[in-house]
Amino acid sequence: MTREGRGGGSGEETTVELGSAPDAGPVLTLAGPLDMATVARAWRDADRLLGSAPGAALDARGVTSCDAAGLALLDHLVTRHGARPDGLPAPLADRLSRFRDEREAAARSRRRPEASFVEGLGAGARGFGRDVAEQVAFLGAVVRALGAALRSPRLWRASETLGLAHRAGVEALGIVGLINFLLGLIIAFVGGDILARFGAQVFVADAIGIVMVRELGPIMTAIVVAGRSGSAFAAELGTMRVNEEVDALETMGLAPVPLLVLPRVVAGTVATPLLALYGMLAGVSAGLLQMSLSGFPLAVSGGRLLEAMTIGHLVIGVAKSVVFGALVSAVGCLRGLQAGRGPSAVGLAATRAVVAGIVLVIVADAVFAVVTTVLGV
Repeated sequence: MTREGRGGGSGEETTVELGSAPDAGPVLTLAGPLDMATVARAWRDADRLLGSAPGAALDARGVTSCDAAGLALLDHLVTRHGARPDGLPAPLADRLSRFRDEREAAARSRRRPEASFVEGLGAGARGFGRDVAEQVAFLGAVVRALGAALRSPRLWRASETLGLAHRAGVEALGIVGLINFLLGLIIAFVGGDILARFGAQVFVADAIGIVMVRELGPIMTAIVVAGRSGSAFAAELGTMRVNEEVDALETMGLAPVPLLVLPRVVAGTVATPLLALYGMLAGVSAGLLQMSLSGFPLAVSGGRLLEAMTIGHLVIGVAKSVVFGALVSAVGCLRGLQAGRGPSAVGLAATRAVVAGIVLVIVADAVFAVVTTVLGV
C-alpha cells in the first residue's frame, strides 16, 4: 500500500492511499477534507499514484468535506485516469454528476458550431449593411454638428482645427510630393516608350496632365492621407475610448462628435485638396522632366499640356479630393470611436480606418467616373 498524507487548513489530515482489493484490483482511497486548502497537494499525490495504476477504483467514503475544488479533483481522476467511482457516497456521487453535467454544458456553449457557406455569406452581408448604416448615420451627425458650429461660431474650435490641419497637410507634403513625382515619372516613362512605337511620343504630355490632375493625383493623395491622418485620428480617438475619456465626456453631457470629430474632419477636408494640388503639380512636373530628358523642349511639351488640360479637369480633381478627404477623416474618427477595450483595440481601430478609407476612396472615385461619363464632363 502506498500512502500520502497532508494536513488541511483546519488541521484535519487529508490522506491519499493506493491499495488493492481481491476482487476490485487497485483502489485509490481518499480520506479527510477535499477543499481549496488541501486539494492541490492531494491532486499531485493522486496523479503520481495513479500513473502506474490507471483504471483504479475510487474510494471516497472517508472524505469529510468537499467543495468545488474537491469535485474538480474527483472529476479529473475519473476523466483523466479512468478511475471507477464505485466507492463514492450517494450524496457525493450526485454532486459529482451535477458538476460534470455543468462542466460539459459550459464546454458545449463555448464551442460554436461551424457555419455553412450560406450562413457565413448572410452574416457577412448583415455586417456589411450594418457598417454602411453606421457610416451614413455618423456622416449625418458630422454634418449636423458642422451646421451647428456654423450657426454658432463660438462653438468652433479653430485653434485645434488649425493644428490638426497642419499635421494632416503641411507635415505630409514630403511624402505626397515624392509619391506623385515618382508616379508621374513612371507614367511618362512607360507611356513614352509605348507611344514612341507609333511616333506619338509628344502626346505623353496630354496623358500625364489628364491622368495626374483628374485621377491619380487625388487618389494617391487620399491614400496617403488615409495611411497617415486617418490612422492617426483612429488611434487618438481609440486611445481615448480605451482610457474611458470619451465615456467621461458623455457622462458630463458633452457629445464627442462636435468636440472631437468635427475638428478632425474639417482639417482633413481642407488639407486633402491642397495636398492634391501639390501632388498634381509634382506629378506633372515629373512628366515634363521625363519628356525633356527624351529630347522634347519644354515649350513643346508644355504647349501640349496646356492644350489638353481644361479647367474642368482641374475642378473634377479638386472636387474628388474634397470628398476623399471628408470620407477618409470621417471613417478614421468613426473607427476610433468604435474601438474596443482590449490591449489591441487601438491598433485594430487604426488598421480598420486605413482599410475602410482606401475602399471608400476607390468606391467614391468609381462613382465620380460614372457620373462624369454620363454627364459628358
